[in-house]
Amino acid sequence: METKKPTSKQEEIAALRALVAMDGYFADTFRDDLEKMCQNIITDFNILAGTHVNEEILQLEERAAELEESHERKLFEIADRIIHFHEHHSSDCRVYDIAVSAIGRTGVIRRKRELGLDISNDEADYLLNKLNR
Repeated sequence: METKKPTSKQEEIAALRALVAMDGYFADTFRDDLEKMCQNIITDFNILAGTHVNEEILQLEERAAELEESHERKLFEIADRIIHFHEHHSSDCRVYDIAVSAIGRTGVIRRKRELGLDISNDEADYLLNKLNR
């Protein structure tokens, strides 16, 4: 079985330059960062370190984290309203089930405690069962 020798730094740099020279999708994305990417290869850094593409990725990851946090906060706000409605205006279990589907049963119990609401016997039993596992 033939073992393949690793690509040299110079071969890798030549391949990047060739891809940019083809003026296709790769070039559209990485043309401005080519020299930085080549320098990163020479110095054994992550190929995208310090590139515009990397900055865009970091910004997108940061934005995604913000959106996730915002989404979670809104889910809890909605669940809080549903829990309050269920506690004070409705014994319909479907209302409770909506809150459970949004943040999970443990989340509902946690929110009830944080809101100063009593938990039901079923919720206490649920927690005890979780402890006994």
